[in-house]
Amino acid sequence: MFNKKSLKTHPIIILFLLVPYFIFVTCSKKKLTGPEDTFKVRLEIALPKAASSPASNMSVKAIDNAVITVSAEGEPLFQEFSQNLVISDNTATGTLDVLKGQDRKFTVVLLSGGVTIFCGSRTIDILDDTFNLDFQFSKKCTDITVENLSDFTFAGAGEKITVTWTTSNTGAEPISEAFDDEVWLSTTPGAFNKDVLLGSFRHENGLDVDARLPVSMDVVLPVPLPGPAGTYSIFVENDGQGEVEESDETNNRILKDITLLGSGDLRVTLTWNTDSTDVDIHIFEPDGNHVFFADSIGTTAELDVDNTVGRGPENVFVGPGQALPGTFQIFIINHAAADDPPPVTEATIEITLFANTAQETKATFTRTLTDIDVTLGINVADVTFPGGIITETFGSRTISDMRVTLTWDTDYTDLDIRVTTPDGTTESATIFDNDGYGTESYVLGPGWADDGTYQIFVVSVSGGEFYEQGLNATIEVTIYEGTTMEATSTFDRTLFYMNEALGINVADVDFPAGTISETFGTRDNPGDLLVTLTWDTDSTNLDLVVRDPEMNGIGSTYDAFGFGPEEIFVSNALDGTYEIFVALDYIWLTTEATIKIDAFPGTPNKVSQTITRTISPEDSLFFPAMVSIGTVTFPDGIISETPNASALFKQGITPATIKKNSTPKFTNRNEGILTSRKKFGKRW
Repeated sequence: MFNKKSLKTHPIIILFLLVPYFIFVTCSKKKLTGPEDTFKVRLEIALPKAASSPASNMSVKAIDNAVITVSAEGEPLFQEFSQNLVISDNTATGTLDVLKGQDRKFTVVLLSGGVTIFCGSRTIDILDDTFNLDFQFSKKCTDITVENLSDFTFAGAGEKITVTWTTSNTGAEPISEAFDDEVWLSTTPGAFNKDVLLGSFRHENGLDVDARLPVSMDVVLPVPLPGPAGTYSIFVENDGQGEVEESDETNNRILKDITLLGSGDLRVTLTWNTDSTDVDIHIFEPDGNHVFFADSIGTTAELDVDNTVGRGPENVFVGPGQALPGTFQIFIINHAAADDPPPVTEATIEITLFANTAQETKATFTRTLTDIDVTLGINVADVTFPGGIITETFGSRTISDMRVTLTWDTDYTDLDIRVTTPDGTTESATIFDNDGYGTESYVLGPGWADDGTYQIFVVSVSGGEFYEQGLNATIEVTIYEGTTMEATSTFDRTLFYMNEALGINVADVDFPAGTISETFGTRDNPGDLLVTLTWDTDSTNLDLVVRDPEMNGIGSTYDAFGFGPEEIFVSNALDGTYEIFVALDYIWLTTEATIKIDAFPGTPNKVSQTITRTISPEDSLFFPAMVSIGTVTFPDGIISETPNASALFKQGITPATIKKNSTPKFTNRNEGILTSRKKFGKRW
């Protein structure tokens, strides 16, 4: 009897076959009573003319192949249609109760005198109320399928790997013919391209019904690789030569990806255990060449696989017979992570010497990585040729394209490094010191320097308006740190006046040559806003005040003796309006004040406007008295003058509410984040 409960737990199937005869299947909306959710399916089978007569010898049975596989009795379950099958005009029609569901495998067998004439099967989703199917028949009811292909990670050119899979006959009849399973390498990942035949397995005795044969075989990867190192696919195909006629030819292949690596005298392969992280191999060749992601081809070594998304592999290799005599120094760098703080990462480094030869040697090392530091190389091993001696190394090394270090000799002061990159962006230090003496540093990790000129200068941002004895600064510039090309130059500068808007030139560094050239004089420090106040009388004191869009007051540099200048510099302005005022401290004589406003100073987009105000002693009778000067609105940097007015008392702006002169955020390319806002003091 037809067992609906069994079919609910095991798919029914209908598959394409080879000879063009057709079935049309129609499902009515009426459901059968009972716990199962079923359709009443009507089969319309277009028969071959030879099979339609005599009708008395024709029968049709539906076989659930999944049930055949798992039945405790070992017997197939089927539904006979002979008793209600109607044959007319070479079409046989009948009905079948079919469970709703996806991927139902349904096989139809046409028998004459107990002998199979035609067999067909197809996989369908039985979900709709009505559907039609084109259906093709074969003279055989055999069906070879392949499954359980082994997983692959990575392997080197010429390496022997083991491939395993399972070949089955899921059809209703045994396979008597011999046939081959073929193992292929596809240079296109995810594609069944027959680029390199790796091997084949011969099934000499065919396969019985429901037979499942596990297969294992060793194959050797080609040397050289048929394309560049990277992702390939390995696939197994049943009956690749077409020796067996099947009811379904669409389920004979299975595929998995594999990463293929270069190999030879030396192969260094790096893997790690975290996602969204980037760990890098670095190797110094005996002649000093540095092989890594930014310079992947050395004298003999080559980085052929670079993984930046997590887990690896990364691979550096030296081809057969190509290793330079001397020592290859191997180390790794924990380059980047998506999470902050970064995860603890366990890195595994496998070193293979003389691969695929009688002298092949392997050694594996592990390193635990915690912090992200693009300049910190974690030592792994030295490999010395021609003998191929592997020696584990420990500790770390510092490596960078450029390191600029600033120190100075005065406490309670703050100097800053500024670097203008080849694309015109001005960047700040990566390590800060706000309290005096230094040290501040600006660092480009290995491979980070762009071709072109890096312009290095220093600005003084706090500590008083004058350095009466002079502030002595030392700037050390090192290029290609930790390599055979390392070079260092040291420069001294003496500063007497605090002016963040004015940069003191130090040096230019040209890459890729790494040429260091000293520069002199001063430069405008690129920013968004610079306001400068001067006046024409001695022994008077005017103060410059700016209120930002968040209603915070910003105080200026300090001159209490007359004439000025006083300045406010904003490197990265907030969107909105900045209001500019002159605060009247003490005024003995009528004075002419000049206020110069620069939007985007030190850049090609600089816009300037100069405004004058005449201020008399009567204007300063009440403290604090403010004279409104103008506004600057960002992001466009639009400057507007306030109509000339006498001194005004501005509620809400007092010395207590004025912030000390501050430098807003700089984009820090080395860390990939915005550095914290640095606040610099004004002497009140």
